[in-house]
Amino acid sequence: MKLNSIQTLIGTAATTVCLLSMTGVAQAGSFYNGWNYARDYSDDGTGGYSWVDGRKVSGYEMYGMAVHQEGDTITVGINANLALDGRYHGGAKDKNIGWGDFLFSVGGQEYGIHFAETNDSFGRGLKNAAQDAAQGTNPLGLYKDITTKNVSARNSGWSTIQKHYNHTKNRSLNVQDRNAGIKSFGDLESSETSFYTAKRGAPTSIASGTKVENDNFQLLSQSQLSGLGLDFAGAFGVGNNKLGATTFGFSFTRTPEMLGEFVAHLFAECTNDGMAIEGIFEEVATVPVPEPTALTGLALVGLMFAGAKLRKQS
Repeated sequence: MKLNSIQTLIGTAATTVCLLSMTGVAQAGSFYNGWNYARDYSDDGTGGYSWVDGRKVSGYEMYGMAVHQEGDTITVGINANLALDGRYHGGAKDKNIGWGDFLFSVGGQEYGIHFAETNDSFGRGLKNAAQDAAQGTNPLGLYKDITTKNVSARNSGWSTIQKHYNHTKNRSLNVQDRNAGIKSFGDLESSETSFYTAKRGAPTSIASGTKVENDNFQLLSQSQLSGLGLDFAGAFGVGNNKLGATTFGFSFTRTPEMLGEFVAHLFAECTNDGMAIEGIFEEVATVPVPEPTALTGLALVGLMFAGAKLRKQS
């Protein structure tokens, strides 16, 4: 398996970001109430179909994701039809197709968030579920110095992203999205990625990496995210019936080196859908704490002023 660099995600395409100092995250897609949103095609998921509001919808459909920075805490929200723990699929080696990892590059370094416990990351993704169970699981959270792998073959998935795109691009909802300026891969077009034509080339999962200590990783529910201001319906200007069946996310503490422009992407393990988001992580401004001698001086000035005022009144 050839390991893929996340830094080549964009390929040769030029990208433009503009700084939004209010949240520390760039407005690459759309900015709404302190969150940076990326909206994906409405109907480019494949497989696991069911009927919703009179139309066939994929169980792997992804509608969008969003990133928010508050101090050193980074929060990610995801809206899709794929539940956090995945879904049963008889064609998958372990009979379950779940999420890949949240992979991103910032400051010339590559990171990954391992947020789905039983996916095919690290040493998992073997011949069957029993072997995966024996392999155990890695702790959830932030990893640095990562290498990546593609697990679509063992999850009955697409051989290339280009084939997936060609299969879905002319669906009527996607044509409408394209005409409205919505891109096929969140903040990017699928064709802008370097792995567009690579056979089994799209990095879906962490193969290896070093766990970052004190990352304060936390899985978040829809209600917790709503409490933080996440609102896909408001950001996209659609009703909740036009969004995915599930919203979840996670938060973590960024490392001091994690500054500047980032690009992140996320796939289902089968690559039946995926999306990317761009933004900027900013350094948090600190308010200098006055020295004790300075505080003492201010207190003396205050007492002198109060004494002078009293003498004037008398």
